[in-house]
Amino acid sequence: MSLCCPLPETRHYLSVPKALFASLAELSPQARDRFLDQALARVQGRTPVLVCDANRRLLKPCHPARARELLRRKRARVLSTDPFLLQLKRVVAPELAQ
Repeated sequence: MSLCCPLPETRHYLSVPKALFASLAELSPQARDRFLDQALARVQGRTPVLVCDANRRLLKPCHPARARELLRRKRARVLSTDPFLLQLKRVVAPELAQ
């Protein structure tokens, strides 16, 4: 069986420059985790969807599957497409938003 295009090479963690590991070591554990989560989301094609409440107060971003569920259940509407931003139809209490 012949493939139409070659498979991408899997990269070993040792192929990442040492300077990158050194700069990641200088970050706090929370910042490092956030950075790695964002990088993993970009690689996997799962960019978080921005969400705001009915008062347009920005909330935590959500997973695209959760955003589709909110739209399907008519609990949110699309406020902007670039960047993709959903507006909930209800107000979220400030202590719950953080």
